Amino acid sequence: MIYILKEKKVFHTIENPYAVGNYRLDYFQKFKKHFKKIIKNEIATKLSNKNINILYAPTWEDKENSSSFFKYIDVLLTKLPSHYNLIVKIHPNLITQNETKIEIMKLKCSKKNIMFLENFPLIYPLLDFIDIYIGDFSSIGYDFLSFDKAMYLLKPQNKNLFSELFDIGYVIDDDNIFETIEKSKLLNPALRSKSLIHKRKKLYDYTFQKNTDLEKLKNILNI
Repeated sequence: MIYILKEKKVFHTIENPYAVGNYRLDYFQKFKKHFKKIIKNEIATKLSNKNINILYAPTWEDKENSSSFFKYIDVLLTKLPSHYNLIVKIHPNLITQNETKIEIMKLKCSKKNIMFLENFPLIYPLLDFIDIYIGDFSSIGYDFLSFDKAMYLLKPQNKNLFSELFDIGYVIDDDNIFETIEKSKLLNPALRSKSLIHKRKKLYDYTFQKNTDLEKLKNILNI
């Protein structure tokens, strides 16, 4: 974020900036038992516990066409194998932009292994629960760097866009999403390369920097 602000030449306008690190992850880990109970009640009990859990969390359709949602959602819903659970976390702006269309799509989908998730802000508990993440340019992909799990990224409508996440995830640019997942070595932790793990850690450290002691931060803010 600091890099982007500097690139946009607005960082200097911020008075007394202070990097706090990934405090949301710290908060989740501190109250993990509580959050896991919420996940169990709200999500886990509504899906088969024998299936592999996939989260699809695309970004919204901005002016750069960086969302993969309408390009791939039909494929994801119709070709989902029975041994997977698919949780579709719809971006609030996507709902605002296409509320009627999305509601009709949800009504047509009757598969028991598909769940549409809206108004659910508990990102880290959700990422802790799932086995596989499918995304695009959503910032959730950076949150997912905290977990050493399989990451797949769908090319959006605008194929010219690039993300640093493309270097550490498996990029898919066709409709063979589940075929690719089935064949991919990313599903097997033992087959992940050390270089890939190193790249993820490097990008995570760059994105979130070192966590700040919360007590120290409270003193700075006079809380």
